[in-house]
Amino acid sequence: MQDSRSNNINTTEAKTSKQKMISGSAWMTAGSMFSRILGAIYVIPWLIWLGKDSGANTLFGYGYVPYTIFLSIASAGIPSAIAKQVARYNAVGEYKTSNKLFRQGLLLMIGTGIICFLVMFFGAEMIAKWTVAGKTDTLFPITDVAKVIRSLSWALLVIPAMSLVRGYFQGYQNMVPSATSQMIEQIFRVIFMLGATFTIMKLWNGQVVDAVTASTFAAFIGALFSCGLLFYYWVKAKPSLERNLMESRNQMDFSTMEIFKEMIATAIPFILVGTAIPIYQQIDQFSFVKIMTDSVGIATKTAEVTFGIVNFNTNKLIMIIISLAIAIATTVLPLITESYTNGKIGAVRTQVSEAIQLFFFVMLPAAFGMAAIAGPMYTIFYGYSANGEWVLIAASISSILLGLFTLIASIAQGVEQQKFSILALGVGIVVKMITQYPLVFMFKEYGIILSTSFGFTVSCIMIAMSLKSKLNMQFKLMLKRILLIILMTAIMLIVTLLAKMIFGWFLNEASRGQAFILVMLCVAVAGGTYGYLALKIRLADKLLGDKVAGLRRKLKIK
Repeated sequence: MQDSRSNNINTTEAKTSKQKMISGSAWMTAGSMFSRILGAIYVIPWLIWLGKDSGANTLFGYGYVPYTIFLSIASAGIPSAIAKQVARYNAVGEYKTSNKLFRQGLLLMIGTGIICFLVMFFGAEMIAKWTVAGKTDTLFPITDVAKVIRSLSWALLVIPAMSLVRGYFQGYQNMVPSATSQMIEQIFRVIFMLGATFTIMKLWNGQVVDAVTASTFAAFIGALFSCGLLFYYWVKAKPSLERNLMESRNQMDFSTMEIFKEMIATAIPFILVGTAIPIYQQIDQFSFVKIMTDSVGIATKTAEVTFGIVNFNTNKLIMIIISLAIAIATTVLPLITESYTNGKIGAVRTQVSEAIQLFFFVMLPAAFGMAAIAGPMYTIFYGYSANGEWVLIAASISSILLGLFTLIASIAQGVEQQKFSILALGVGIVVKMITQYPLVFMFKEYGIILSTSFGFTVSCIMIAMSLKSKLNMQFKLMLKRILLIILMTAIMLIVTLLAKMIFGWFLNEASRGQAFILVMLCVAVAGGTYGYLALKIRLADKLLGDKVAGLRRKLKIK
């Protein structure tokens, strides 16, 4: 009788955990996807007003890559670190400790934001010199690059503290504030960006550098509006948070210095892992143009335009699908931390398995689907380019590895495997640096994607083996389902390519308007095919929950 009751409790906990994972992932996916899609759509009018061959995307990328690294140093690890620690203390009823952690962390984030702002603002010219690698025949002089870098530095005053608030809500497994604040941040960022660009270029007949500078300053404007929405959620949640404080066990008491030490120790691995993609991009930024000009013999300006295709154009599009992995990783971290803190290793194994299966379930069709329609997709955002199409195909497939690293590195840190995650990242970066020159020399812009893929592959394998050993993971069922997902994706890919070929007889993918229609038709075919297969073989039920069965009945799929 007792065993039966225990099994019922475990089953209920597993269902609750899965429901939280699905719900949280849905909210984070919605917020992240909306932000990424809007962040890609704005490029269409933005490049029209600036000029397709103006080099604006390259200049934008020159500023954004170092900014992303500074932002990661200032705050990237904090939302995840706070979410992990808040979930950990809440799991044992120490709400007062988690609240104290939040308050002291807020001060720390304000401080790191100010420091990073000052370094980036006053060190802009030095960073710009590193960025253009000493070349004199570049599209933009060092002073222009420095101007863009300075305009981005202002966002560092706001975003670190804002990120901490998001992490605090995530620690309570409430993903709504993070998701909706991302949407608001992006909406107002894009409004300011497009408004400023149109005014400077069309009304004032201004310079490209001024429009790009205003565009990058929009990150600060968007962050301010996001903070306003988070404040609203904070006021709304305050009564509930105060009740938790009254129910706190209060058996732990840490000094401010101890809290700072714990927070920094927890955040550093997240910061390092969170900067993985920007570090890889920075390696590309420092080396690609130099290799192409010094060894391949291509003119600097031509190499910079090519680099803009890889670093800015395709990167914006693949980040839409990588955001799926980020959403799952953000959601699963507090769940795994809570289970691991309470010693429920069986629950952790289940959560890890479900998270990885969910990742492949959404990531594989998204990545290969984008690869299938890469040509018209690229045309919609940047205008027709045969080279852009092939680069996007390669980048789309490579995004699976970037997303997988994001997920399993987050899982590893949830089960106290921080040091190994950093080691795996370091080994991956070394692989990237070793393979960068020969691969770029042989395959030019595709060499960037290949060396990145090799680096992340090594890191993923290392972390996967570590998780298997740490949790005694059994991959048999998971691998069976992943193979099934691969088969479903392959069928979807074939059907989509056939549809693209048929529709291509009537629609010209070199025309932006016709390319849009072609993409919409192919997305409908791909989504319909994959959705039907997932419902037909009941895989969607297993991964997304019982509610999917109702959808199947409505669609009369037996």
